[in-house]
Amino acid sequence: MAEHYAQRASAGLLIAEATMVAADGCAFTGEPGIFDDACVAGWRGVTAAVHAAGGRMQSQIWHPGRSAHSSLNGGVQPISSGERAIQGFISTPDGRQPYETPRRLRDDELPAIVDLFRQATRRAMQAGLALLKPRLQQTDLRSSGKVVIGTVKGDLHDIGKNLVAMMLEGAGFEIVDLGTDVSPDKFVTAAREHQADLVAMSALLTTTMPNMKVTIDALQTAGLRQQVKVIIGGAPITESFARQVGADGYAPDASRAVAVAKSLL
Repeated sequence: MAEHYAQRASAGLLIAEATMVAADGCAFTGEPGIFDDACVAGWRGVTAAVHAAGGRMQSQIWHPGRSAHSSLNGGVQPISSGERAIQGFISTPDGRQPYETPRRLRDDELPAIVDLFRQATRRAMQAGLALLKPRLQQTDLRSSGKVVIGTVKGDLHDIGKNLVAMMLEGAGFEIVDLGTDVSPDKFVTAAREHQADLVAMSALLTTTMPNMKVTIDALQTAGLRQQVKVIIGGAPITESFARQVGADGYAPDASRAVAVAKSLL
């Protein structure tokens, strides 16, 4: 596959269309995915070959829904929002077959589907950063500061937080990523143990936004607030809210998070 893509690198930007987010979400024989570490390792080889030929790679991730077929997915029935099959035929290891009637996806199954996309995005970003790190090290870039980052207590969303962490690391910051659902005490402990210069908090749910102020208050109580700057962000966060909770900075997106962080240190 690496050779196949490298031969087309002269196009400039290559998009790996229909990259599976689930091991049982295949709609084509031999379809590549990005659902585990082995997939990532395979894509690294492809990307390296494309880069060597002067091109760039982008992955378009997907779940096939009703366009999948059980014979391609270990007998797992396709899923969809309804129970209507696609009209036509699909190529399978057993030859051309009619598309199957999908199983209607339940509402309580949706979070797991969303999480498949979240995990695929995380793997793609981490693989990209792995390529970037050696280049940064070659420049002998001095650390811009140490950042403790996490999504606040009660919130499991991490795509935006991961993107900010990647951008900050690419700009020379040392990153301590606490993940999601991070309690105020965990932020405080990490800030103290790692002697952080900056604490970065993310929230996507309006119901978890108050935990940003709880964390800032916890840093104050622990006697760390004077040594640590705090920036916050996330879809529902505004500059007004940042001022209200006592944050030092607010970033509406990942690229501006880098500028805000540098301006505070």
